[in-house]
Amino acid sequence: MASGRSINLWQLEDALRRSLGVEDAVIVAKEVSGSRTELVAYVVPVLTFAADRLEAQVRSLLPAEFPCRCVPVANIPLTANGEVDEKALAEMPVLEDELIARWETKLRSLPQVQQAAVVVQEMVAEQKRLHLADLIPAWKPSVPQEAEASGPATATGESAARETKPRPPAYANGGALHIPADAPKTFTEAILATAKRFPSKGILHVRANGEETFQSYPALLEQAKRILSGLQGMGLKPGDRVVLQCERLSDHFASFWACVLGGITPVNVAVAPSYAERNSIVNKLYNIWKLLKHPVVIASEHLV
Repeated sequence: MASGRSINLWQLEDALRRSLGVEDAVIVAKEVSGSRTELVAYVVPVLTFAADRLEAQVRSLLPAEFPCRCVPVANIPLTANGEVDEKALAEMPVLEDELIARWETKLRSLPQVQQAAVVVQEMVAEQKRLHLADLIPAWKPSVPQEAEASGPATATGESAARETKPRPPAYANGGALHIPADAPKTFTEAILATAKRFPSKGILHVRANGEETFQSYPALLEQAKRILSGLQGMGLKPGDRVVLQCERLSDHFASFWACVLGGITPVNVAVAPSYAERNSIVNKLYNIWKLLKHPVVIASEHLV
């Protein structure tokens, strides 16, 4: 309940999580000033973000009569039971106009301060350009001929200085992207066309023990159709969601394509190293399963 009206926070959170640049989000009703209650969206943004753009994105999902604040966070705090820790969220300060005004008044009350202004400034870390040497530890550039002629550096200091000089970023250009007129327009068209045009090709799966398994595209499509038939037999329909917990990639791909063929939304969650006790992946699985109102989970046989 906010502004005297009820609102479905779960639907808002779901819509916000689907927004571009948002990894996770929780919306709670919070008393921000006196007895006034506003909605506060705690958002985990993807990489860098613009605070004003993120807040505008949150407001665009809400009716105009619902005031809402946006608080970017590194992650959503959880309790020991894996549920959202609303107490920890409530302790996070919300930068509102009233709070800024209170800080300015407090600063001006100090005897050594004549004037004070509080400015909220976004701190964005500069994105450093990467070189191949930053990505590949053992990578070494080919030695120019003039460097070979002059011989190796005689002083370690000279070599170190040369290594720290700015290097141009790596550059690769594959030319203009050519898309044939008969190219598939959807995922479903893509898997059907691929299985028909390349029956002898597929995916080579290499397990941790070195075991290799080849999965042809027609076999992948056939397995996906069988899984889809089972899902439809359970009553699942287009628009429903299914959580994938498949350890083998061959099972994961077949389950994923089964969902795509049937218009079902696959939700990928990593397989936990252990389900005997709570860990970050188990907590994430539980929260997603609870958030999505207990959807069907497709899991490897030994995980059931």
